[in-house]
Amino acid sequence: MLVYGDGNLNFEVLEGAEQLDEILIEAKKDDNIKTAVVGVTTIDMAGIKNIPVVLGERDILKIATTMPGVKTAGEGASGFNVRGGRTDQNLILLDNAVIYSPSHFLGFFSALNPFTTGSLDIYKASIPAEYGGRLSSVFDIKTKDGNLTKFSGEGSIGPVTANLSLETPIVKEKSSLILGGRATYSGWILRSLDDENLKNSEASFYDGIVKYKHKLNINNTIQTSIYYSNDKFSITSDSLYRYNNQLASLKWDHEFNEKNKAEVILVNSQYKYNIDYEGNSNRNFDFGYKINETQLKLNFDYFYSKKHKFKYGLSSKLYNVNPGTIEPSDLNSDVEYESLDKEKGLESAIYIADLFEITDRLLLDIGLRYSFYASLGPATQNIYQDGLPRNPSTIIGQETYGNNAVVKTYGGPEIRTSFRYFLTPSFSLKGSYNNTIQYIHLLSNNTTEAPIDTWKLSDLNTKPQRAQQISLGLYKNLDASNIELSLEGYYKKMKDILDYKIGADLILNENLEQELLQGQGKAYGIEFLLKKKKGKLNGWLGYSYSRSFVKLDSPLDEERVNNGDYFPANYDKPHDFTTVLNYKLTHRFSFSANFTYQTGRPITFPIGKYVIANEEQVVYSDRNQYRIPDYYRLDLGLNIEGNHKLQKLAHSFWNISVFNVLGRNNPYSVFFVNDDGKIQAYQTSIFTVPIPTITYNFKF
Repeated sequence: MLVYGDGNLNFEVLEGAEQLDEILIEAKKDDNIKTAVVGVTTIDMAGIKNIPVVLGERDILKIATTMPGVKTAGEGASGFNVRGGRTDQNLILLDNAVIYSPSHFLGFFSALNPFTTGSLDIYKASIPAEYGGRLSSVFDIKTKDGNLTKFSGEGSIGPVTANLSLETPIVKEKSSLILGGRATYSGWILRSLDDENLKNSEASFYDGIVKYKHKLNINNTIQTSIYYSNDKFSITSDSLYRYNNQLASLKWDHEFNEKNKAEVILVNSQYKYNIDYEGNSNRNFDFGYKINETQLKLNFDYFYSKKHKFKYGLSSKLYNVNPGTIEPSDLNSDVEYESLDKEKGLESAIYIADLFEITDRLLLDIGLRYSFYASLGPATQNIYQDGLPRNPSTIIGQETYGNNAVVKTYGGPEIRTSFRYFLTPSFSLKGSYNNTIQYIHLLSNNTTEAPIDTWKLSDLNTKPQRAQQISLGLYKNLDASNIELSLEGYYKKMKDILDYKIGADLILNENLEQELLQGQGKAYGIEFLLKKKKGKLNGWLGYSYSRSFVKLDSPLDEERVNNGDYFPANYDKPHDFTTVLNYKLTHRFSFSANFTYQTGRPITFPIGKYVIANEEQVVYSDRNQYRIPDYYRLDLGLNIEGNHKLQKLAHSFWNISVFNVLGRNNPYSVFFVNDDGKIQAYQTSIFTVPIPTITYNFKF
């Protein structure tokens, strides 16, 4: 429009409104196909509330075991077996600090508060170069940040436990505090029972966590976390068991400029347990064990260009282990005080990694880590004659080392490399190669990790464990990335993994190396996952076929098992099928189901008998030649959301679930005893009947 000369021109503006469809922004939507990481599992914290679990306790680590490649020895088992690895080969981190026993009450409950946990990433293959010290996996657990704008909270009340978390800003938009605590009232339940044995039993646990985060300015942020858990139990027993975890972490994030960032991390972890024994004889005692570690890490990010993104850093960790102390618990006890020499070790590492985008289709993640370990004094180490079994008669000398003197060193390079290649925009091929070194070992005669197991450092007579793993996978997204498909295969070789001689004595043994065997291991498998993230029907279906074998070969007969051939590991379960489904009827009502099937784990059976001096003796099969019956279980749940009114004090959520709906008597183990001269077989099971629970959750 053109206007010439003076005058008035009037415009009329009409107001109109147009309703737009909902816009949903999803972070990391296509990470499963875009990144170069192979074998990573991320647990959705928001979705786990609908999954039925035992005793109604929301459990992030139990959910992890429904994913392909992550297994346990059975119900109530502590520890995880990841891609054919032992339970001690998992690095479990809570806010960068190691948590040695991440479970309560012998594995029935997780020691992690679901209301304060922000994320869980499990690395089964492409372990980033910044992590080290374990062979099989990293469980990287992060506590969520507190609310920066208003006071809020979340809690639950179940049949056995109660849970509460609170969040509050300290300085609005700058700093926040989150506190979480859980406790059980199982002790009160036991005291109210009629059974006299159970009435006099104890079973209790609690845990608490505090996290504070403060944004100092645009370039600097600090955060600190403190965590503590404690367990105490004595079920129809003359022994009271106590164990606890204690963690503290401090992290400082600094941004030098747009291309350079750094973080400084200082953490301390401690795990200890005690056994208080009170019997009818004069053998009352207190036994204690403790491990403590302190670590300092420096991590740097350098965004060189769009093609190259570098990560590099260094770390150092000091271990202090008290292997065991026993002392009389009263004046009438005949037990003598005894304490094993403490162990000390220093584990350090330096690493560099480059995320190299060669083309739009091909992405490389190339990393190199060099780790170095030194066993430190004070220590006294036995020297054994070469070519003979380790026993008291083959000791030819001893070496004594002063405080902080170097006893033995180990180390080597660790390659961490992986790639991603886009076959189509929604279909990718990935592969990886890792080699890892582990300088600390779990000592256990059990099938799985237990609270009273102990950890041993590598030294003059105990080598570190080593592993190599190759992985290859296909990843496909469908329905605008709502459906994820993946198929992964892997092969892993291990050496110098720890095992034990038959009848090994692992507690308060000054010459522990005489009971140990170090052998080889191999594991391989294929994993399939189908996951639907949204819609009325959502959930996942996972299947894995995997094998894990151990080889204990030696020129010496007493150090050779199964003629030196490979045999199945205690946790070898070839077939593992799990499906977790949620169906949303309305905005308030939904159903959930969880079905699990697993091959029975290996076991050694008696296969014959003979009589010597009128006593029946047993001939056993080769180690782990047979299996216990297969495992399967179905759980069902009904979830009821409160109404969705905005103006209300708190929003509620009810979960009504039945664990083991079919009442399946799944065997955990089979053992044999000599009963009046006859060998009898017995089966132990954890949950043999359906277990209904009701849990009330609230959020404000």
